Amino acid sequence: MGGARSADGPPPFTHAFRLFILFLLVRLADAATASFDLEKALSAPCNPPCFNGACLSEQCVCKKGWKGPQCDLCHGRVEVHDLSTPLTDSPVAYPSTANCGWLVDVQNSTNLKLTVSNFSTECGWDYLYVYDGEGTDGEQLAALCGHISDPFEINLPSAKSFAFFFSDLAQNHDGFNVVVEHNACPYNCSGSGRCQPTGECTCNPGHTGKYCEQQLVID
Repeated sequence: MGGARSADGPPPFTHAFRLFILFLLVRLADAATASFDLEKALSAPCNPPCFNGACLSEQCVCKKGWKGPQCDLCHGRVEVHDLSTPLTDSPVAYPSTANCGWLVDVQNSTNLKLTVSNFSTECGWDYLYVYDGEGTDGEQLAALCGHISDPFEINLPSAKSFAFFFSDLAQNHDGFNVVVEHNACPYNCSGSGRCQPTGECTCNPGHTGKYCEQQLVID
């Protein structure tokens, strides 16, 4: 009779629905397997460990600005907005032919203070340059090399700074650490004033100067 349904197989809609359900089950199984594989890969430790990256399938995947088997060699130019991590060339001796740059850009900042410590490079060849502004076209405030044991400050009048490190093929030393603060008073107001939230010093009576470094002489 016209329009009668064949008894040889399931209705087309039922057959398609079963195929769709089977497809979903396969995809769910694949997703579960992939999730398990990813979790397994992330949980596998790297030996030696990753300094500035994540361990994936027992290999280090480096963050931007780092390279090397352990993500322990600075590399390229990066922007720095979070001041919780100091600027550094490497957790070990810095590499040959290093070429590393850090653009420090902090919102709601009126000035920056860089405190350099543990500084050791091959003088005459391996330099850390510090500029006021966004690049090397700004005012150069420092060109550092050699061994400096005592921490010292570099104060910048603007809210942006560019630091650039370069090394040659010869000796490799321990490098450096630079801690960045914003809206911090230079030299702690020389111990003769109070630091305002804007990063400016209010000097105690009898002292003056941008850092309260001058003592007034009263006749």
